[in-house]
Amino acid sequence: MNVVVFENEYENVRTSFAAANLIYFGKALQIVNYPASQSCPDLRVISPTACIFVDIDLSAKSVLDGFELLEELLKSGFSRQQLVILTGHLNIGEKAKARGLADIAIITKPIEFRVLHQALAKHQAQFWSAPTA
Repeated sequence: MNVVVFENEYENVRTSFAAANLIYFGKALQIVNYPASQSCPDLRVISPTACIFVDIDLSAKSVLDGFELLEELLKSGFSRQQLVILTGHLNIGEKAKARGLADIAIITKPIEFRVLHQALAKHQAQFWSAPTA
């Protein structure tokens, strides 16, 4: 499963992603980090079934902030179910709601790898399940 993480301070969350990958997914996750929005100049290179985590407070060096990047991802055809907001702010839900993004999952930092597992498992069930007969 492909996982994309837009996070300028990836070192602070890397352990949670690595632990979830090892413990719950047997190292099957392919995780790519982009420290700024322009680090991925063409969003079409992201797998159409990827789970995408976006830090709301991307670096000041980032052309787009997290909300703007989420809006660009949606315009590019990614579904809201594929997106997860990463944040260190507890009141980000209200800001997301004001921007029309209230239905996007939110994970607060520091990330608890079990919470991360739940988000990834939900994504896996929606995008990677074998079709039923």
